[in-house]
Amino acid sequence: MRAIIGIHEWHDVDGELHRHVARLKVGLKGSSLIDLTDTANPGSADTVAVAVSKCALRELSLPFADAKKALQVAPFEIDGQVPYDVDEAVVSAQVLALDDASTQVLVAVAPESAISERLGLPAGDDMPEQPQLILPEAVALWRFAQVIAADNEAPVILVDVRDERILLVAVDRGQWHGSRMVTTVQPLVQNGVDDLLAATLMRAMQSLGTPEQTPQAVIVGQVAGGTVPAELANDLAEVLGCERLLLEECKPGLTVLNGGKRSVVPGQAGLHAISLGLALSAADDKRHINLRAGAFAPARSADSDLIRWAVGAGIGLWIILALFWADGWIRHNAATEALAAQKAALIDQYRTVFTGRGKVVDPLRQAKNALSKAQSRGSLYGAGGTTPIGYLHAVSEAIPKSLVIDVSDFTVEGSKLRMEAQVASFDAINQVKGLLSKRPEFVEVQVSDAKMNAKGDRVKFRVRAVLAEGV
Repeated sequence: MRAIIGIHEWHDVDGELHRHVARLKVGLKGSSLIDLTDTANPGSADTVAVAVSKCALRELSLPFADAKKALQVAPFEIDGQVPYDVDEAVVSAQVLALDDASTQVLVAVAPESAISERLGLPAGDDMPEQPQLILPEAVALWRFAQVIAADNEAPVILVDVRDERILLVAVDRGQWHGSRMVTTVQPLVQNGVDDLLAATLMRAMQSLGTPEQTPQAVIVGQVAGGTVPAELANDLAEVLGCERLLLEECKPGLTVLNGGKRSVVPGQAGLHAISLGLALSAADDKRHINLRAGAFAPARSADSDLIRWAVGAGIGLWIILALFWADGWIRHNAATEALAAQKAALIDQYRTVFTGRGKVVDPLRQAKNALSKAQSRGSLYGAGGTTPIGYLHAVSEAIPKSLVIDVSDFTVEGSKLRMEAQVASFDAINQVKGLLSKRPEFVEVQVSDAKMNAKGDRVKFRVRAVLAEGV
């Protein structure tokens, strides 16, 4: 039997700290809910999961069908697309979908300072253990939606409402469909959904795409210290153009949530949606995003597991006696000084080789991570951009961010490149051709089959180019 705790902390508009705790137990028959509390002392657990709000999420579509390579490429591809310096951030990714020609990846990026803050909480009453799992709030809500609305045919919009922000997470048959966050200027309980907030929410909803079916909105969260009022929830669903789905109507999901052994009050589940999503993610052994990574990855637990086993079997006493009589204790002070000097020398060497990398916590591990990133980049991009990823990088370098282009197919075969894409106008096609023709990697750039799409709002076209030799 394994005990799991999900802890969600946030500050309201007055700066008051709130904490929601969801506790699960996991056995051979699956997970079941123990309790949902607002306690300051969560207690002990085998696995602790927490949320981080200062985080950026991006979706990538990579032009190859290789999940392992996609997870390696993701940190490089996301560079420049998020408001954080990737070299000073923690990056974690999860494969969303994989087909014969592409891999869809969800990437989370959080600044190292945010992760350090989450790991810097003192042990004791406030935080019994260092968390093994750190997730973005939106990813925790996604997991909550997967359980609550598992049997829904229509798309679901999970709307988490807080005093200072509204977080939207779109889920279609359990699959991630995107997330958006809207900051609220006025207290929602007093002002409701005013015209400015309504317009902002509609734009956020439109940016998530138009689903084939009318989505259902599940309103959760906490405002003014309690559940979201029914009138406010109905207004939000109407502004978003959704049918409202009450948690009371999600009976199969609530049954799965509690393991069928006790009743779950829907209102409490709504208040604790993020902490529940955190605990459910920790209970799932599949590969997920986890921002407890990189230099902040947990130390391997094999040694600690061995010691716990030894103590349980009665061998721990012999280990303690052996350590007591070891001559290492005699030279403890000298060894401590030598270790400090060696660590200082390692830090100096790290800063000399890897300039501008910020705070040095563990120079050996950070150096290994930096070298691993460099080796991965070299193996993926090849020398001189002669791999497909290298040519895709050349296309990305050629086209400025102001010229929006959606690439649906990218193929490199021998000395030829083929690309299918969409842009806003026929003039943009000419710009793309001209920009690619200026790159030394491509010769004989040709554009064909330019035509409007079915909706009439984008122009589809194909590009063929011969790859230059020796570039």
